[in-house]
Amino acid sequence: MKRALSLRARLMLMIGLSLVVLWAGFSAWMLANSRNELRAALDDRLAASAKMVAGLITRLPDGTMVDGPSDWVNPFSGSGMACSISQIRDGIAVRVISHSANSPVLGRLKDGFDMVDYGGERWRTYSIEHNGMRVTTADRVALRKSLVHEIATSIVVPFCVALAGALLALRMGIAWGLAPLERLRRVLEARTPGSDAVLPALRIPAELAPFQDTLNNLLRRVHDAFNRERQFTDAAAHELRTPLAAMKVHMQVADLALEKNQDIAVVREAIHEARTGADRMQELLDQLLELARIDCGARAGEATGVAQALRAVLNALPAAQQRRLDVDMHCTDAQAADMPEPLLVSALSNIVQNAMRHTPATARVELRVKEIAGDIEFQVLDAGPGMSRAQCAEAVRRFWRGNTASEGSGLGLAIVKAIADCHGGELSLTPRPEGGLCVRLTIRGTNAAARG
Repeated sequence: MKRALSLRARLMLMIGLSLVVLWAGFSAWMLANSRNELRAALDDRLAASAKMVAGLITRLPDGTMVDGPSDWVNPFSGSGMACSISQIRDGIAVRVISHSANSPVLGRLKDGFDMVDYGGERWRTYSIEHNGMRVTTADRVALRKSLVHEIATSIVVPFCVALAGALLALRMGIAWGLAPLERLRRVLEARTPGSDAVLPALRIPAELAPFQDTLNNLLRRVHDAFNRERQFTDAAAHELRTPLAAMKVHMQVADLALEKNQDIAVVREAIHEARTGADRMQELLDQLLELARIDCGARAGEATGVAQALRAVLNALPAAQQRRLDVDMHCTDAQAADMPEPLLVSALSNIVQNAMRHTPATARVELRVKEIAGDIEFQVLDAGPGMSRAQCAEAVRRFWRGNTASEGSGLGLAIVKAIADCHGGELSLTPRPEGGLCVRLTIRGTNAAARG
């Protein structure tokens, strides 16, 4: 794919061309204006000199003006101008009375400014009539052009030097301004493909900070997603190995019993055990998938009525377990928890079923619900064997079973902990003095969430 110009090249091109065009336009205007001003100044000098000579003629003593070069007119030669004084009759110059040494032979000229060629050079002239005399001043056009060339040089050379300096300063300024972006580019370019590590701390301007923060957040999410995927596959491979092996053994027992024409009860028992293993494996897969979905992030902006969630938990329990569960609710029916209903029901169901599993069939399980400072607290109290404080701290780890003979998957309380963490809640386990365990789940109420 064809790459576009780099940001540095684009800035140099746009700003550099703008500078060149602006400076060149200003210099061209200044050059043209200076040339016109110089021509006007030289013409004014010719006119002023002719008028000055005409004024002097009337005050000169007789005999001062003689045919040929005159000493009082020669000083004009040092200034580059020539002067000629002619006698006129009927508007026509009949003879030259006096002239400077460098004066060309001036023929018939019109009053005011005119151009004349003499001696291979072109002259600019100015003529004025006074008391029967015509005074003409002239200077070389080549001299005028040399003066214009000197002015143009004095304008163009500094312009070129200043422009070169400005472009150099522009290049250095752009390089300095883009240095943080260049550092970020080098860091990204040096990364190995597939790396999900966050970017190192860089000194960058405020405009680039949101970009770096967003990129780091994205990398963290990618890193977490890879970790979740790795944990899911590792856990699934490890936890499904035992149920699959047990199912295979039971199916082999059934096949062997059929081959040997053994009692049908043996076959049924093997198939029953295989079905039980399949149920356990399905439950484990469901819990793994649920845990993976929870790890992907919380869904914000959903609230669930507490009474509605409790009814869903009770309806999901078998009738025998419903009769063993005592519900003590100390909050209004309108009270809502800041959590989607499927997650709240899943958390409560896992806690209740875990308590039912470890409580003797003749004992009861108590579920208490109350509001504390805007939060909703659920307490599940059982009469099971209980756990030590150290075991309570370990029980929320994934796949922790404590007693290896337990039938559970070790994911129930881990799912509850993940749900609570994702929604700003809290899960705690404490042993009861009279025996059993107290599981406390605290979820933010909608009023507390609105304040927070």
